[in-house]
Amino acid sequence: MSTLENNNNTITRESAINIIKSRLAITSEGKFRVKVTNCNDFYKQGQYSNTVAIANFNAMTPYHLEQAKASIKEGKFNEALNHNLNLAIREGQHKPVKGEIVDIIVEYIALKKDGVPTGEQALLVTSLTPLVATKASKVSFDFDDEEVPSADIVAQGLAQVEDFSAPTKATVKA
Repeated sequence: MSTLENNNNTITRESAINIIKSRLAITSEGKFRVKVTNCNDFYKQGQYSNTVAIANFNAMTPYHLEQAKASIKEGKFNEALNHNLNLAIREGQHKPVKGEIVDIIVEYIALKKDGVPTGEQALLVTSLTPLVATKASKVSFDFDDEEVPSADIVAQGLAQVEDFSAPTKATVKA
């Protein structure tokens, strides 16, 4: 069994592969309901200073899958698990928590390097919407043993039901 030790955590190759297999495959643009796998605070000065967290989702594109496979081949099992769809959460936006189910919009976005378009596009998360829970009410279970029909009442009811199992002139055509 292959393992990688990183920060006192040990993850096996098999565990990494199983986690990756449990993710949703996103191969086109659209709205998807996904689970938040992690949402860590983000502290970086400069261009991204208004980003307060990075939300990771249990979904990946074909690109992420190829990157994860490459990491596994190199024995970097923890790194393989970092290849997934994510979104930078800005100040004032909903910051989801681990395990929360959310809707995300995934769109093709033109990639840039140093502010210059590369001519390539990638499927990226462009927005997140929290689900609004509907309040449920408690089940009303008023039960009284006296409300259950006794065997005598059931037998009387059955005696009044016509026997439809035997053919009659009305049901048989010659």
